[in-house]
Amino acid sequence: MAALAPAPQAEARPEVRCPVCRSKLFDGEVIKGVSVIRVLPQAAEGKCKQCKGWVGLPVAYSACDH
Repeated sequence: MAALAPAPQAEARPEVRCPVCRSKLFDGEVIKGVSVIRVLPQAAEGKCKQCKGWVGLPVAYSACDH
């Protein structure tokens, strides 16, 4: 019986805090503390709920073809 290979782990993404007010906007898995998410072709930005500044988020949009 062959051993199963472990499932590939998702790439760890860093925690993101607002550089102005230091609010946690992204905890590595979930976007928090963001009132608006702006999706750009290669990245995303979130608007901090507390100070209203735009902050880059380590997520990207990818369209899937069906």
